[in-house]
Amino acid sequence: MKKEKITKRQHYIQRAYLCEWTDNKTNEGFLFAHRKSENKTFPTSLMGVGQEAYFYEMKRLSEVELVYCILCGKSNIDIIMKNKPYFYLEMNQAIWRLEDKIINISKQKKIDLIKKEINNIQKQLGEEIQSKHEGRNIIYIKNIINGDYSFYKDDDKRVEFLFYLAMQYVRTKNIRESLITNFKKIDEFIDKIKANIVPVAEFAKTHNVNINVEMAKEQIKDTAVNFNLEKTMVYNSLSAANELAHGLIVANKMSLGVLQTPDELKFITGDQPIINLKLHEIDEKGNILDMEFYYPLSPQVAILLKKDKEPTVYNKTLSSDEVDYYNNFIFDNSYEQVYASSEVELLTLCNR
Repeated sequence: MKKEKITKRQHYIQRAYLCEWTDNKTNEGFLFAHRKSENKTFPTSLMGVGQEAYFYEMKRLSEVELVYCILCGKSNIDIIMKNKPYFYLEMNQAIWRLEDKIINISKQKKIDLIKKEINNIQKQLGEEIQSKHEGRNIIYIKNIINGDYSFYKDDDKRVEFLFYLAMQYVRTKNIRESLITNFKKIDEFIDKIKANIVPVAEFAKTHNVNINVEMAKEQIKDTAVNFNLEKTMVYNSLSAANELAHGLIVANKMSLGVLQTPDELKFITGDQPIINLKLHEIDEKGNILDMEFYYPLSPQVAILLKKDKEPTVYNKTLSSDEVDYYNNFIFDNSYEQVYASSEVELLTLCNR
């Protein structure tokens, strides 16, 4: 049996992205990090930041968790549903069926080997999907840094780029944890699941996802055992990215502002590198009312996505006050860590 390489440290911040802040602009370089909880600034390699053990592991879901994921991914917008929001579920159900088949194999040693191989696939699948997606799209980031924005005028390339940004936004630990923390209406949602198990199961079939209705009805009686919100997050990330991408591509037209620092100043970044500058503008239910995305690409270049009449591109060299504003916003709204190409930027922000 072929031994697959399993990536234990799975990065939710792309290393190819962070290398712009390293001393030699490569994945092997060092940058400076600040851990907010300890108020500690330190040099580090990229393997030590923006990662967690098996962060993209796709664990087997209960029938109730499957119903929840289907409900979360369901949209009234056709183009979102055509973009396979249940792809991760579909792929993993194939793995789970294989897992079930081996139960009847008589040789326990062979069962254990196959189970281990299945578990390794579950740990690695999300990481592989992210890596392939990153590999295709990091070129757009490099082009912007090098002054080439021509791709943004091409409809297909712009769509691909904006979906990539949407995925980078939702994939972080910060977004995952905030979704779990802010999910306050769990009892309401459980009631919704109870009332919709049968129609949801019928809908799921049309997207190649099978739900055992009788088992789901039984499991819903004990959600403390059968429902783990955290397990569902990796599956729901694709539908969340689809929703955001629709807002960036279809529902709105977004101009691309290429922001540059004055020679003496530098941008920092963080473990939530793409950030909505309107995140604090919320309604009475806690919903964010608008969007304007800021994304530093290197110590000298950042982008700003704003609603506009057309998807235009413009350049702007910032004042020192504007650079301070963006750096402060990243520092204050990062989850655990912020990163810079030198210690000076981080110490300045720490000593405000």
